[in-house]
Amino acid sequence: MLAYFLKPGGALLVVDLLKTEDGHGHVHQVIPDDVHCVAHKGGLGESDMRKAFDSAGLTSFHFNPKALRVQHHGHDAHLFTTRGIKPQRDT
Repeated sequence: MLAYFLKPGGALLVVDLLKTEDGHGHVHQVIPDDVHCVAHKGGLGESDMRKAFDSAGLTSFHFNPKALRVQHHGHDAHLFTTRGIKPQRDT
């Protein structure tokens, strides 16, 4: 995970597609099938991100589900931000 590359006290910020209440991020409408990328087609939620950040040992978890709403080819996509801090080393 990217947290490995952080210096102690460093922050990891993730911006990604928010999972909607029906469990879908509707990214299939946003990203064309011929685009080669790694996409979470169902979007991600706060519990998904908290698990990932906790397993990476990051602290000071913050999740903002209303970070950004974008349109791509006439379709809405809701993005979130998540932040976590790599703890300082014990001295």
